[in-house]
Amino acid sequence: LTFEEALELADKGAKVLHPKTMLPAMERNIPIRIRNSKNKKSSGSLITSEIKQQNGAVSIAQKKDVILIRFSPFDKKNYPLLSEHISGLHAKYCISPLSQISDERGITFLFQHIPSVDFFIREISEIGQTEIQTNLSLISLVGRNIFRDEKVMSIFANAAYRNNIKFLFNGASQKSIGVVLDENIATEFLKELHKGLFE
Repeated sequence: LTFEEALELADKGAKVLHPKTMLPAMERNIPIRIRNSKNKKSSGSLITSEIKQQNGAVSIAQKKDVILIRFSPFDKKNYPLLSEHISGLHAKYCISPLSQISDERGITFLFQHIPSVDFFIREISEIGQTEIQTNLSLISLVGRNIFRDEKVMSIFANAAYRNNIKFLFNGASQKSIGVVLDENIATEFLKELHKGLFE
């Protein structure tokens, strides 16, 4: 893995490394080796600044306890003011969505479900209709040029289609693609994706 890919994985839910612990190693270009304490024979994963492969998936991450909020404002005419109000609520409750997508019907938010998100939901429910889905997982595929890799995208799309995804998630970095689905089927989706890509 490269440092950037490791940071992307940490952002998408991998708990092995915290991004702040990697910064000193990144700044000094010091490789990091991650070992599995349950499998002592494994050489583990090496994180460096070098790119070993040009294309393809390098890892999968899962973020549990995700909440999907579909919000449709009562007043659809004043979007700039609404956008400013929503940003103010994010600041007020110290929350940042994993994703926020707007269209003519409203806004779809994806959050890690923490208590302050419930206060945010209460406030936006006063100015619009909300549809909320809980007990979800965000599963992200991280790699290099994954959108150009037909095999990777085919395996990912087929697994997503068979597992009734709720939301397709594409991060701004272009290093990952993810799906949101019910937590009770997340393990099967992970197994299917891992088998198709890494076994």
